[in-house]
Amino acid sequence: MPDAVLPWQALGGDAAAATASFTVTLTMVSDWHIGTGAGIPGSVDRVIVRDDRGLPMVPAKTLTGVWRDACELVALGLDDGAGNGGWCRLVEAVFGDQPALREEATGDPPRPAALSVRPARLPDGLRAALAPGAAAPFRDALTFVKPGVEIDPDSGRARTKSLRMEEVARRGAVLTAPCTLDLPTADPALRNAAAALLIAGAAVALTQIDLVAWGWLDWLIDLLGGVAALVLAILLFPAVAGIITSFFLEDVAAAVERRHYPGLPPPRPQGVSEGITTALQFAGILLLFNGVAFFVAYWIPVLNTVIFYLVNGYLLGREYFEMVALRRRPPAEMRQVRGRHGSRLLTAGILIALMLSVPLLNLLTPIVATAFMVHVHQRIGEVEMRRRLAGTG
Repeated sequence: MPDAVLPWQALGGDAAAATASFTVTLTMVSDWHIGTGAGIPGSVDRVIVRDDRGLPMVPAKTLTGVWRDACELVALGLDDGAGNGGWCRLVEAVFGDQPALREEATGDPPRPAALSVRPARLPDGLRAALAPGAAAPFRDALTFVKPGVEIDPDSGRARTKSLRMEEVARRGAVLTAPCTLDLPTADPALRNAAAALLIAGAAVALTQIDLVAWGWLDWLIDLLGGVAALVLAILLFPAVAGIITSFFLEDVAAAVERRHYPGLPPPRPQGVSEGITTALQFAGILLLFNGVAFFVAYWIPVLNTVIFYLVNGYLLGREYFEMVALRRRPPAEMRQVRGRHGSRLLTAGILIALMLSVPLLNLLTPIVATAFMVHVHQRIGEVEMRRRLAGTG
């Protein structure tokens, strides 16, 4: 198995070096605007920032500011809200402190930043080809002027007399910013922590970027994204619960059997790969069934609730029965028994799905459901025994 890549190495740092040099690449998936705060009287209200060759760019100060804000959010969460925790102090070590924000003036000199970020520019080859005085039509095609209006947050409508003209750069641009992280410390754990903080901050920063630069549309995208995340969380929760259950199923099932069925022989030995394969197969089937049901019927009131509990009842009953029954039966026999008792397992699965729908109670559902299914499996075993006796009598 290959060695894991540590955060410091992911940034291009050598394990024995205190400096890591890397490049941040920005791919603009929509038209974008980073303004100067000024305009051109009579034509454009807000113009974009340009580099020394007159081409669109992202200033280092802007990139660093967005990155720092995101890292501060990450650090605050890791420190459980304590503004002076270890991760928050690491943010200051990486980005430098901010004397202007201190409540009291001190005589200490400002701490310099360990992170150096250069402006994000277009590739050197493209910048050379679009030098001033050459390829004017192509230079002009990089940007255009877009009309916009200011939205009243109370009414959701455009404010009167708020038409403005804004210069934007076209989507598809790829910009790169050279960066250097210089941490004069011999502690590899500290270097890896700083690198991990930067990587996590970059991921968080992506969620704070307006995609289309239209306030109402960005708000709508955020709203739909949140709804989609909620829907996915509802759909994925049973699958995740099933996978988690597979890791401690044996302990729960063994405890129930010792207390209620002490005369049972030792369970059938199972390999780790068998348990993980079963859980992953269940997750795939659950996502497939829920995905089909989501697009077919989940949008219809009342019917969507019925479909949700039927689908997940079938899947959860199947999953928990398989995980419990495989401890006592080989796979082929388990599938035969499951097929003969489908209605009983569907009823058990619906009860489990109902438990998963109750906040806080759903956290205990994997344990309770496993214990419950052990009893169900034993009852089914008794039915199977009577069936075999009747068949041989």
